[in-house]
Amino acid sequence: MKRRSRQVDDVEHHNYSDPDAVLPEKKCRRTQKLKSIFLLLAVVAVIAKTSSAWMSTTRTTAVRLSYAPPSNVTNQFLATFEKVMSSPDLILPGGFSAYVPLILEDRKLLCRGSHKDVLSKARSRAYIEMLNKGLDSSEDLIDKDDSPSVPIILIESDESGCHNHIHLDQVPFPRLTWHVPPPKYGTGWCQAISMTGYESWNSFRYMHSYHDTWFFDYTWDARFTNNERKYPWKSKIGKAIWRGSTTGRTRLEHNITFDELSRAKLVKKSMDRPDIIDAAFTSFVQGWEVVLDEGHSNQTIVSRHVPFGALMKYRAIIDIDGNSWSSRFTKLLCTNSVVIKIDPEYIEHFYADLEPMIHYVPASLENITEVAEYVLDNNNQDEMKAIVRSANSWCKGFNTKEQLPKDAVSQLMKYETALMEAYNESGWDEDWRIVQRRIRENIGEDLVDCNV
Repeated sequence: MKRRSRQVDDVEHHNYSDPDAVLPEKKCRRTQKLKSIFLLLAVVAVIAKTSSAWMSTTRTTAVRLSYAPPSNVTNQFLATFEKVMSSPDLILPGGFSAYVPLILEDRKLLCRGSHKDVLSKARSRAYIEMLNKGLDSSEDLIDKDDSPSVPIILIESDESGCHNHIHLDQVPFPRLTWHVPPPKYGTGWCQAISMTGYESWNSFRYMHSYHDTWFFDYTWDARFTNNERKYPWKSKIGKAIWRGSTTGRTRLEHNITFDELSRAKLVKKSMDRPDIIDAAFTSFVQGWEVVLDEGHSNQTIVSRHVPFGALMKYRAIIDIDGNSWSSRFTKLLCTNSVVIKIDPEYIEHFYADLEPMIHYVPASLENITEVAEYVLDNNNQDEMKAIVRSANSWCKGFNTKEQLPKDAVSQLMKYETALMEAYNESGWDEDWRIVQRRIRENIGEDLVDCNV
């Protein structure tokens, strides 16, 4: 018994003095070691293979993310388009807050998937929505079979690239912008094409064109009836109102004085004639906070914000540019007050459809007092009411879910025409095919339907 116990103890303590007693155990342990080694090698092989595939994917992704167009692209439009489309980030550094690249192909609007999140929060989302709706329903405007692939650049910011007073187009190719120079600055020198406005779409897209149907509560007829009920002409205040902020410095010299600001001039007119003009600032921005900080509040008028609808308490509403175009002009034409439009520096695509003294009353900062007197004169009230009716009639036809998408497509066609005219004799078709192929090779499946 003692010997057997010793053998067991020796085996348990790895004392191999008796080889016959421990040989089966040694074989078992060696087999287990070999299995462990083979298993470890198999795991290492799998890890190596997975790592190799991951590294390959990472290298491919890195190449795509860091891709830049080759330097041999001589067409400046295509070089710019390829650059912004190749960037995974939509907002690029430079003089503008963003170039937005799109492609029209087979009546579909394409963009980068990595851009869609930014676009969903951008103002240009409205134009993209209008285009998509218009492309779906405008067979008479664009023939799918004959429609070429078109690269599109639109500018998301307030800038258009065109400097009116010196006739300088800073952007040397056609592009879509929110506004263009008015005819008073001449034509042919600015290559910007105006888009349909985001404010009109965001405000009025639920206003259906079924004006005379049971869907009355959501039509323009209902809106006009409600305006007249809440703000009847006979109860309106006999003044012309304006409210806004101290914008406008960005388009002027930065060393101008406060008195030289266009909107400050308008408010000064109100200080001179408060009996007919009620104009005031609701906020001070772009460095003009100093006007209040330095105790110069007696140089201007400060007032609380007035809700848009409450502007209709007044017979007339003044509209004046700020940093750029006045995006609320269309909304004002849908009120039941007459609109006094200060001679604009920037206009939208529909401006040519409007007639002075038919849809609005034109004015300048030099004659605004005399114009306000005329508008508010009791002897001219029938004429002013007729102007309001004409403005509302235009509003009713223009601001619908059906018309705005049609206008969006129409402006896109003007852009396409401008692009073709600019590059018609420079081998455009072949250059664009090369660039388009290169874009697809480098961004791959990230070029998707642009439904934002």
